[in-house]
Amino acid sequence: MVRRAPESAAEVEAALSYPYPTRNARLIARENRFVARCLLDGREVSAHVPNTGRMLELMLPDNRVWLADLGDDPTRRFRYRLVAAELRSQPVLVESARTNAIVASLLDVDGVPGLEGYRALEREVRVGDSRIDLLLT
Repeated sequence: MVRRAPESAAEVEAALSYPYPTRNARLIARENRFVARCLLDGREVSAHVPNTGRMLELMLPDNRVWLADLGDDPTRRFRYRLVAAELRSQPVLVESARTNAIVASLLDVDGVPGLEGYRALEREVRVGDSRIDLLLT
């Protein structure tokens, strides 16, 4: 089954099962490992980058990104979190801490081509000296 890539912020939010509203933006620059400057609705905003990896193919000027709007919370340094970036017209999740939960959610609705009918039985399963992200059934 071939699925169309999500295009709108709402579609990405639904696909990622993200708990905050997401908004489309354009990357201006990655300031450092933790901060990106983005253009959102014509204004420049700073966003937390939850992945400290280099992500050179994703962190390109003018690349399409999705920002989670965390709201006005005085305890947060940034209102926005960069949760996905576009690569070859597809959103790529950059918040690595959520990937297992998202894959498990996609498995529940047969949303992973080739793995239809499989479900996540257990997460972070130890196998010898290693671990696997998801044990499928």
